[in-house]
This record gives sequence, C-alpha cells and structure tokens, in this order.
Amino acid sequence: MAGPAAGIILPEPLSQVQKNDIFLYLESIASQIRGKYDYSIEERPFLYTEGPETDGTLEVYIEEAVPEVIGWIPQDSISFAAMCNSEQDHRILGELCLYFAREFEGLVDFGAALGELAEVKGTLFKIPYEQQNGFNLFYHIGDTAFMEYWLQHPGFHMIK
Repeated sequence: MAGPAAGIILPEPLSQVQKNDIFLYLESIASQIRGKYDYSIEERPFLYTEGPETDGTLEVYIEEAVPEVIGWIPQDSISFAAMCNSEQDHRILGELCLYFAREFEGLVDFGAALGELAEVKGTLFKIPYEQQNGFNLFYHIGDTAFMEYWLQHPGFHMIK
C-alpha cells in the first residue's frame, strides 16, 4: 500500500551541485539504495523525484495564484513519496521535507489540506484550487517553522 507524499517548492532552480548534494544526503541516511531515486530509510521504502512532475506543473502553481499567496514564483521542486503508510513513514517524510526545505529555502507542499488547525506556528498558506459542488477546495503549503511545529503536533500526519 502506498503512503503519503509531499514536495518542496523552490524559489530558484536547483544547480547540479545541489542535486548532487541531495543524493549524497539521501545516501548518507539510507539503509538501502535500490537506484538513483529509490531508497530505504530506517528500512522503509521511499521514492525521490527532482523537478516538476510534468512540463506544466510549475504553470499550475501560477494558475492557482500561488505566487500571489507566497510572494514568489516557484522555479523548481523536489518530491518524496513513502511506499508504506505507517506512522514512521509519515514522520520520515515530514523530516525529509523539513530538512530539504531548510537547505534550499523552500516551502513544503502538502498536496492537500491538512484539516482545520486551531493554532499554528510559522506560516501555513491555504491555496484554493477549484470549486466543486459549491465547496471551495484548497491545499496547504507551509514554511519550515510550520513544519517544525507540525512534526511535534499530536495530530501530525502527511497527506496520502
């Protein structure tokens, strides 16, 4: 059963040196490496991707008015997906997102809404993306201060 996934949107394109640094870091924490983008961390399988999923992915952020909300136009992205769905998988994913968002001054794209939170620390952006059956749908993007807070929150989870 596949688990949660999340991305980090970046204000600048990744350089080749930064891409190499990502691989070096992943190799340093991996318990197993099955390929360039296929790792086990703490014996849990994860996939890594760099760059937008499709040529139009970054344009979707513009269509959804992300730059107006966050204050800059996303130029690149990296993503992680847990291949299982335990609490440990959610935690590892969250820690990966926090680490790389800090490293590259990015924001964590949760891919969907985390739910209603009574209190947050840091910044949690609410990005509207469509209206369906009279309901406005949205997803969350958070900064590193929010991600630190979220990892300690009793309701912590990543989005599957």
